[in-house]
Amino acid sequence: FKHYFSESKSIIEIGPGSGYFSLIMALDGFKVLSTDITQSLYLWQSVLYDHFNILNEAAVNDIQTEFGKISHIPWWKFKNIYDWCNDKIDNIIINHAITEMHPFALRNLFYTANQIGNPSFFIGGLGHQFRVSSFWDIISIAQEFGYRLMHQNADIYLLEYNSNFKKLRNTD
Repeated sequence: FKHYFSESKSIIEIGPGSGYFSLIMALDGFKVLSTDITQSLYLWQSVLYDHFNILNEAAVNDIQTEFGKISHIPWWKFKNIYDWCNDKIDNIIINHAITEMHPFALRNLFYTANQIGNPSFFIGGLGHQFRVSSFWDIISIAQEFGYRLMHQNADIYLLEYNSNFKKLRNTD
């Protein structure tokens, strides 16, 4: 991740699964926001983050972000992140989960990204087990919101916002 985004300081991880990537990033000093829709994984992540004393559980506390901590956000609070998040978010990370997202959820995610300052996307693998959206569905939806694929190599995909790209796309 640092190879691609060396200046990044704050991230949102969508669908962190086991939670280890968010954990490593927080222990490395990043400001981390994390959300998962799967209740069993969300509970496991809470236990893991609490064990390392880096948890700010937003389900029961006010949402506070700080470096070296994880703001663990339930989906019902995350859906309105643009109403309460005043921090600059550098990147949105999705690790092996993006093809599990329905096109409606993808559009909501890219809309949300537009509302919080257009952070870059780091997608580590597409995910294969429950494929709902294809790679080209994802790219097409990203383009609707001004994002374009900037890098694709070894199952790593980087999407960046370009307002000119969105304007060009809308004139077709």
